[in-house]
Amino acid sequence: MLGYSNAVVKVHVNDGDDLEIISERGFIVREEGIVAVSCNAISRWYDSLHNTLQIETENGERFYTEELLSGSCRNNIALITIKGRGLPNVRLAPGRAVKTGENVYVTTVQGGLAHARIKSLRPSDGLMKITKEVPLSGNGGPVFNQKGEVIGIATAFARGGRTINFAIPIKSVSMELDRYGRLIGKLSSGYSSTKKSSGPVSRQLPTPPDVVQPKPVEPPSPETEPIIASLPKPSTRMEEALPQMQAPFERGREPEETRPDNAQAQWFKGKAYAKARKYNEAIYAYKKALILKPDYPDAQAALGLVYYNTGKYREAIEAYTRALGTKAGDLKLYFKIGTAYIILGEYRAAIKSFQQVLSLDPEISDAHLHLGIALLLSGSKNGAIDEYTILKKIDREKAEALLDLIY
Repeated sequence: MLGYSNAVVKVHVNDGDDLEIISERGFIVREEGIVAVSCNAISRWYDSLHNTLQIETENGERFYTEELLSGSCRNNIALITIKGRGLPNVRLAPGRAVKTGENVYVTTVQGGLAHARIKSLRPSDGLMKITKEVPLSGNGGPVFNQKGEVIGIATAFARGGRTINFAIPIKSVSMELDRYGRLIGKLSSGYSSTKKSSGPVSRQLPTPPDVVQPKPVEPPSPETEPIIASLPKPSTRMEEALPQMQAPFERGREPEETRPDNAQAQWFKGKAYAKARKYNEAIYAYKKALILKPDYPDAQAALGLVYYNTGKYREAIEAYTRALGTKAGDLKLYFKIGTAYIILGEYRAAIKSFQQVLSLDPEISDAHLHLGIALLLSGSKNGAIDEYTILKKIDREKAEALLDLIY
């Protein structure tokens, strides 16, 4: 059984400065580089156009994500690819029933495997409660039986100050593989031949895209709708990868992943368009998602990000503010609103936004820096000096940067 543990990988989501945002687990399900990861990892990857999702194998080699194969994130599972051949891969358990009390093995914090048992099974869908607590860093990792077969996917998330654990039956991965097999037969050819190498990750990450002013938003035509199952890796130049995004399905036979009446599918479609810098289409997809599901804060926040990146700061503020309706404690949204207000020259409104951030967490140095800048621009030099005094105790480098602006 331990021979299959080398197919367990680390899943890293990093920002544009290559700083880690989250680290979880995943596992290789096909030797040609198909990897099962959690939907949490996919969602965090899509939080910003500059984020990257990297897979680290047991020997420490890292690979960028090549493609997202399943975009609807059923049961917290998504399939991605990395470029590799002959990779170690797990063996998925056949469709036999698991039993309460059965011995299993789960990933530990150190990366090894720990013994546990199935505590209970939910009759409706087969979700498993296990006796061993899985850390948040183990989310998305495999659950092995004594034969070394994967019978489930560990799921861990924080709620109310504690970690919730359960395991999703492996049939979810098998179903995604089957869907991908059916889907790939519908994709037309025409992949770009100018893609960069997608081997191990280099330390030099891609240059962030320039701001592009969009044309008036028009509904995307069927010929240009992206295929969620074929997103380019973040390290690829998006204009070179567009042929991957444009292969249409046979009309009238769209698989469930791209159903136009699915709000989450529209959200993923918007993310795909945004990564391809097709901002008009991204805006349209996000708005369609919000029509289907008005209380969808992730779609509002993503819409705000597209507006912000295209210089439409007033619209970005409106979208971010609507997202705050259900995400009132989201510091990032207040921060983005404040930054947009500074750009617009509305310094009093910016001050209120950064003050809101600091009321929720007074130790955020960037918020003190931006509040100081907003105060200085509004004519309150003394207020900016007060923020400098606070910053000296938190982050001397940012304090010096603010002092240079003041004097």
